[in-house]
Amino acid sequence: MLRFCIFGTLLAPPALAADEPRIAIVGVHQPELGDDAQARAVQGLVQAIEAAGRFDALSPTEVAEAIRGREGVIIEEGLLGSARERLTTGKGLYNQAATVDAIATLEAAVGDYRLAMPAANTVAGLWEAWLYIGSSQLQRDDPDQDAAARAFRHALAIAPGRPVSGALFPPAVTRTFIEQSEILKAHPLILQVTADGPAEIWVDGVKRGRAPLTLTDMLPGEHFVVARGAGTQGYAHVETPLPALNAVVPLRSDGIVPPPNPPTTESVHVSMRAPTLGKSAATPVARSRQISALYTALGNRAEGVDYLLLVGVDDSQLQLQLLNPDSHAFSRPVQVPFSGTAEDEAVHTVPLLLKGIDKSGGFIASSPSAVSVGLADNSVLASLLTDPGTAAALAGARGPNTRSPSRPEPQPEGPEKEAKKGKAGAIVGTTLAVLAAGAAGTGIYLATQSSGPRGGTIIVQF
Repeated sequence: MLRFCIFGTLLAPPALAADEPRIAIVGVHQPELGDDAQARAVQGLVQAIEAAGRFDALSPTEVAEAIRGREGVIIEEGLLGSARERLTTGKGLYNQAATVDAIATLEAAVGDYRLAMPAANTVAGLWEAWLYIGSSQLQRDDPDQDAAARAFRHALAIAPGRPVSGALFPPAVTRTFIEQSEILKAHPLILQVTADGPAEIWVDGVKRGRAPLTLTDMLPGEHFVVARGAGTQGYAHVETPLPALNAVVPLRSDGIVPPPNPPTTESVHVSMRAPTLGKSAATPVARSRQISALYTALGNRAEGVDYLLLVGVDDSQLQLQLLNPDSHAFSRPVQVPFSGTAEDEAVHTVPLLLKGIDKSGGFIASSPSAVSVGLADNSVLASLLTDPGTAAALAGARGPNTRSPSRPEPQPEGPEKEAKKGKAGAIVGTTLAVLAAGAAGTGIYLATQSSGPRGGTIIVQF
């Protein structure tokens, strides 16, 4: 038995202006969707939105044109915004001598930078966060020399040539930093990088060459390896063994530092997959914060886009939501329980979401934040931002010059596909009937329908 619950005020869909609002489609957030399934989902969503007769759907190829030249800014704002905000706050706390609070805030910034590294591919903010963590450890009421040394080692490993300003930090900080630098230099590292196929390799945000690659100028510690090929991407977080914290760099009697120890060799193999924007946060609240920041940045920078469509899966729930960039508002989401892959369910559920847009173009009801879906689980959106040239191929979508002048007609499909579509269509049809019945009033509307072995509740909150 399938039950439908619709809450709140429901308004009949008004006729919109001839200049149809444009809804941008940027893929589906679900890790199980391969390239073919993403292509089907994108094409189906384009057709379903335009079949409503009220909107113009922008394919990923067209979205790529709308953000051309601003991909890096979107990554900076959408993926690193939280990290930078925490870094700024942590530095402010440090300057106010609130070192314990500074350390906690800066460590949170480090976590944010690490999550975004596969796409952001920069260590500048991360280096600064580690530097201020180490300095805060030394400036505490109970200084922790070992914790400071560990923080400085993180900074040194990812940017060994970057100096510490004696004008900004006290002598104890610069002295400890230089001591740890000498210790790490006395224990050099050779890093060997291989990949599944031809790929350009970045290590700690610096382009170093093509795989396979041997780097002989590395320091031991934490490193970030990004590989990019033709429509593929790979990422590896490397942590190599470190010398003891109390290691001593011996001096000869004439004061000259002796040659370093024999280098340690570490190897890392990078698996090449579909592009990703980073790692998804562990908790629903944190995942929602990631998605809110990313889609807000995308909406702010996309020219000629009235709404962004957000589709994804979290905890066996398919969730659909719209963002209006002008008002920075998210619509109330539509949530559909399902199993398997989400492309068909997304296509047949998106008409419900469109009912939440009123005649003025605003939302009948809004949500304070984005739904909780995985940042790392949308290869189409990742391609749009990190490798725009392959976005069209990944999405299987039409280009801006190939738009059909008329609404797309449904294409014949096999019996298995038709049966699956029929079941989903029955679900949507019944729900739309309930919406129409309640359009003139308020209250709670319930409808039931047999749906075979897979049942559940569709929640539409307008």
